[in-house]
Amino acid sequence: MRLNGWQRIGVTLSTLWCLAIAGLAYQYAGFIDPYNLPLLYHFSEFLSLPYLGIIHKVVVIILAGAMPIIGAWLLVYGILWTARWVAAGFKP
Repeated sequence: MRLNGWQRIGVTLSTLWCLAIAGLAYQYAGFIDPYNLPLLYHFSEFLSLPYLGIIHKVVVIILAGAMPIIGAWLLVYGILWTARWVAAGFKP
């Protein structure tokens, strides 16, 4: 699959955005010790602990971070498709 220059720029910016959102989510939940998570031993207890609120907020951060990427790609492709459709209407 060959990508043109604008698509490559879009993929690069999307990747950087995802890394920034992942860093934000990690920083938000960074005070949890990854080597001492109850998740590794007792999943049901993990869900009953206050960690559940943190997990919910991290998931919301990640989903909210993905929405601008999806919206931007749809908007750009929608504008391009509309411009090409209008231009094709003027061709004999």
